[in-house]
Amino acid sequence: MLEVPKDMIYKWLYYETGFEQLHPIPDIVHWMREQGHEYGSDWAVNTFTGTKYFITFPNSEIAVLFVARWSAF
Repeated sequence: MLEVPKDMIYKWLYYETGFEQLHPIPDIVHWMREQGHEYGSDWAVNTFTGTKYFITFPNSEIAVLFVARWSAF
């Protein structure tokens, strides 16, 4: 599980009206799909306490792949 840094919340996530929650920006979803990882089944965004956001991954390889690509975004 990776806590989304406060300065990256609106660089990595966007607020989806109707669902009333944050989701990853489409560029991230598309890039992860190109790497073979589907949002919702291989990785997901979770909210805890309404103020902290986490991206969960099933293994460290996918987490490292994500961080390597998107931490400099």
